[in-house]
Amino acid sequence: MYSKYLVFVILILSVSLLNAQQIRITRTDVEPIRFGFATATLKIGFDIYIDNIQNAKGVTFTLEHTKQDVILFSGYSNGDFPEKGTVVTNTPFPSKSSLSVAALSGLQTSDPGVDTPFAVHLEFVVSPTAKHLDVATFTFKNIRAIVGPDSLVIIQDSIVDITINGFINVYPGDANFDGIVNSLDYAEIAFYTGAGSANSTVRGYKRKSASAIWQPQQALSWDSAAVTDVDCDGSGDINLSDLLVIATNIEKRHTDRTRRTLLGILQPIEFKKDLEKSYSSCEIVSTFIFPNFYQPIIGVLSKSYPEIEISNISTNSNFPFFSHNAKHSFFLGRIDHSVINDFRNNRIDLCSKNNIQNLDVVFLLADGTTVEDVLLPITTSVDELGSVVVSRNNESNIILKNLPHQSIVSVYSLLGQELFTKEYSFLNTSEIEIIIPSKTPLLVRVYSQNKSTFQSFLVP
Repeated sequence: MYSKYLVFVILILSVSLLNAQQIRITRTDVEPIRFGFATATLKIGFDIYIDNIQNAKGVTFTLEHTKQDVILFSGYSNGDFPEKGTVVTNTPFPSKSSLSVAALSGLQTSDPGVDTPFAVHLEFVVSPTAKHLDVATFTFKNIRAIVGPDSLVIIQDSIVDITINGFINVYPGDANFDGIVNSLDYAEIAFYTGAGSANSTVRGYKRKSASAIWQPQQALSWDSAAVTDVDCDGSGDINLSDLLVIATNIEKRHTDRTRRTLLGILQPIEFKKDLEKSYSSCEIVSTFIFPNFYQPIIGVLSKSYPEIEISNISTNSNFPFFSHNAKHSFFLGRIDHSVINDFRNNRIDLCSKNNIQNLDVVFLLADGTTVEDVLLPITTSVDELGSVVVSRNNESNIILKNLPHQSIVSVYSLLGQELFTKEYSFLNTSEIEIIIPSKTPLLVRVYSQNKSTFQSFLVP
């Protein structure tokens, strides 16, 4: 009885360590920067570890993945545990593929085990028929680590999304995929020269039966589909030879408007490390509102504006912000093809040297298409908002007077963090109070109901 009770206590203690241990998945076929992507015709390799666990005698888990029709299990090898003790069983289902994995040492539970064990290596191959930009979800679940004696440690589930780069059509000479071969395509060659070589950050692949003939030619997407377009001669490297194809097909046009990848627009990109920037050194702030479309907006790319201060951009979106090509254009949105969110009615503030009258952008929609648009800045004041008064009566309370009957009030820190937003409709009072527990200065903006105009107030 006492021994059973002791085993029960040990089991409880093991489960209590749930948050201390975790599964770690590393890719063996690509560098870490490419962890979330796989390419048709090539392999995916996973090494599976269990971190922060000591004295393990074995590991078991289930791995399920979608896209079982194009991502095929191709084999495994043992890790720290012997080959005889490592078994992987593949069971395909109509909507998923399921692997049952056991990696056991064969030791007694009282014998010394392995710390932070490397459990198993798994390999998959991506079919040539895989659809470009399809996402395969790998779910690791029912994860157990055997430690001794008579004890199992439960490890939390883990999910990995892999986006597939498949075959796409390119038009020889249309290096920027805008539908026409012209001088703008020469600039793409200059910018991406060297991509595709062994030391490049963007992997390239030769195009089978490549030629300069003006027709859609199938190519295996590079890490960036946009750079695939720049490889005009299909050699697998971007160099001065690609200029000749542009010259051959100059002024030729096509009407294919399918934009194949978000990353294709972004490469190379620099993540904006400090999103919350102060506008203290900004000369002019121009504000734009993203419109509505029939499809959710998952990204927006601006054209180049030398007057924009890339380091001083603020938005009420939760999407990551990137500067495109580390120059004077930006990308806002998702690049990992994970959960689709929507951008509509989001706001972006651009710090610039001059007033930006028209903002040329390309919206990326959830169905993979793009829409070019020209956004007009909303004005900073109108008569309707001209009588609004904003003040602070103590450290926490902000008082707004003379609000329009219908308006939207937002409060921001000076670093651009949104602290409060509320829509007010049919107000029957001339004064409202907002409680913001902050001793630092705040920026208050009062928007008209349709967000076409706003008035800004700095509250000391």
